[in-house]
Amino acid sequence: MSAELCETRTALAEVLQSLVDLEAGTGEWRDTKLGEVARIGRDLEQRRKGAFLRANTAHGKDHRAAKRTLRDLDSKIHQAHARFDVLAKPHQESLGTQLTSLGLKVSALELQADERTQWLASHPATAEPCLSG
Repeated sequence: MSAELCETRTALAEVLQSLVDLEAGTGEWRDTKLGEVARIGRDLEQRRKGAFLRANTAHGKDHRAAKRTLRDLDSKIHQAHARFDVLAKPHQESLGTQLTSLGLKVSALELQADERTQWLASHPATAEPCLSG
């Protein structure tokens, strides 16, 4: 494998990780406004799961209170997602473009490497070391 192919694969993995971190609000995004909004959304979703469990197991007043909490959390989650989408869109587009570009480059470099391997296999004399005598 060529050094360029190895470096390109590494760059591709880094961009992919950046995209994953962007969605979670972790990694390089941790101390940014975007990271904060992502974490708020994730925390609200966790709270909603708890409220959902309470709503399905409670009775009477507790059940009604849990249902109200669910409605409130649904609204807050919707707002958090909308805010995240606005903040994240330019970064997602940029990372998506980088992923596409690097993916195409990896494919081209892999094809080059395969063609070189096939050529060398069909021309074994070129792969043998020269003996000077």
